[in-house]
Amino acid sequence: MSIRTFIAIELSSEVRSKLTAIQEILKKSGAYVRWVEPGNIHLTLKFLGSVSPLRLEDVFNATDEAIEKTTPFLLSFSGLGAFPKLDNPRVVWVGAEEGGKILSRIQQRLETNLKRRGFPAEEREYHPHLTLGRVKSSKNKDKLIEAIKAEKSYSLGAMKVKKITVMQSILKPGGPEYKPLHVSKIKEFRQD
Repeated sequence: MSIRTFIAIELSSEVRSKLTAIQEILKKSGAYVRWVEPGNIHLTLKFLGSVSPLRLEDVFNATDEAIEKTTPFLLSFSGLGAFPKLDNPRVVWVGAEEGGKILSRIQQRLETNLKRRGFPAEEREYHPHLTLGRVKSSKNKDKLIEAIKAEKSYSLGAMKVKKITVMQSILKPGGPEYKPLHVSKIKEFRQD
């Protein structure tokens, strides 16, 4: 049986509480959005989909190698937006700011390491973000767009990234459940 797998950065409790606050502000728009449970929000580096349990060790090693030359770094989140574009929102998100370049380097190394091990490469360009919710209909869409614009520069603050986690996603009727499979700890000091 395969395991639905992704690689992510888990969020601090401070960032999570600010996510809850901004979701509450946006909910007042009355738009029909399936909001992500704040406890389930994470920063995805790579979604792998179904992975054979026999291949998990390859994923763990690729993740460990991706952070070998990295030290803990500060990552801040601010700025609301929507995919594919603000005037036609399907996904509401908060962007990653400070630390985004380090994050992109880690993500590129991860892609390279996984591709070398036979996993398919991501076709789309990586845009680090936290998904707040998915728009399900056009009901009150204009009010949602106005709410996003009003909070465009909303800041969730910063957190120190000290680890990357390989997660299992278990799909359940009430929403996905995430279970850590492997933690790659970023070492404080490197001797290179």
